[in-house]
Amino acid sequence: MQPGASTTRMSASPEISASSVSTAGYEDGLGRRSVRFNREVGGMLECLDLRPQFVVFEQALRARAEILGRMEDERFALVRQFERDGSGLHVISDLVTGQRLIDVLENRSDEAAVSGIDAAFGFLLQAMPAVAQLHSHSITHGAVGPGRIIITPNAQVVLLDNIYGTALERLAPTRPRLWASFGVMAAPGGAGVSLDRQGDVGQVALCALLLAIGRPLDQNAGVASLVPLVREIAELAEIRAGSRFAEGVGRFFIDALPAVGKKRTLEADQATTTVRQLLTHISEDESLSALAELASYRPVPARSRVDRTVKV
Repeated sequence: MQPGASTTRMSASPEISASSVSTAGYEDGLGRRSVRFNREVGGMLECLDLRPQFVVFEQALRARAEILGRMEDERFALVRQFERDGSGLHVISDLVTGQRLIDVLENRSDEAAVSGIDAAFGFLLQAMPAVAQLHSHSITHGAVGPGRIIITPNAQVVLLDNIYGTALERLAPTRPRLWASFGVMAAPGGAGVSLDRQGDVGQVALCALLLAIGRPLDQNAGVASLVPLVREIAELAEIRAGSRFAEGVGRFFIDALPAVGKKRTLEADQATTTVRQLLTHISEDESLSALAELASYRPVPARSRVDRTVKV
C-alpha cells in the first residue's frame, strides 16, 4: 500500500445495532453478510461482501485463510474461496449453525433460568484456548467480538472472521470507530491502536463479562465503564461460590480487560490456566451446560421485552 493512500483510513462504517444481528444481513466494519446454497458442499455458505478498504489486502487475506485451513480446527470458520467482480471482493466461508453471541446477549432476560457466571466460564473454557491456538500460529484475530462469535447448539464456541487482524490494524481505525464498528474496546494511551494478542485476550474476557451480567454494552461505553461491571461480576461470583471465588474472578477480569494506563501483558495460555484454576469452585460440566442453555434460550415476544442495554 502506498503511504498516504486513501484506503489506509476507515471511512464511515455502520454502527452495531439490534437491527442487524442475524447472519443474513449482519453488517459491521468488515462488510455485509449474506447466505447462499452451495451444491458442492450440499449446504449453506456465508458470503461477506468486504468493504472496499480491505480489497488491497487480498493476498494477505488469502495467505492467512490458507494457514487457518490447514489447521482444520472446528473452532474457526473455514474460508472456502475468494471472489472478485465489479462490485468488489467477496469472502465465502462455512456457515456455522448456531447463534451469534450478540443475539444471545440481546435475547437474554431476567426470566432466563441460567447462571450467567457459569455460562461465562463455559465460554472462557472454549474461547480462550481457541485464541491461544491462533496465537501459537502467529495469528492475531484483532476483532474478537460478540458479532463475530457463534455458539453452536451443542455449546461449541466458534470464532468467525479470523483473517483480518493485520489488515484492520493497518487501516488504523480510531478507538471510537473500533468500538462502534467492531465492538472492540481499546484502552486509551499512545498515538495509535495496537490490535495485539493481549487485545484478543481482553476481548474474550469482555465477551465473558457480558455473558455473566446478561446484557450488551451501550455503543457509547468506554473503558471506564468496565470498572463497575467487574465489581458486578465479582458480586455474582460471590453469590455463586463464595468470597474466594469472587476474589479470583475479580482479579482475572482486572488482569484481562483493558484499563486506563494499564500495559496489558496477559497471554491467552496464561488466561486459560487461570480460568481452569477458578473452576475448582464450579464444575466444567455445569459451566458448559449453562452456556448451552443460554444459547438455546428464546426471548419473550418483543412487545414485552425489557431494554437490557447498559447506559453509561
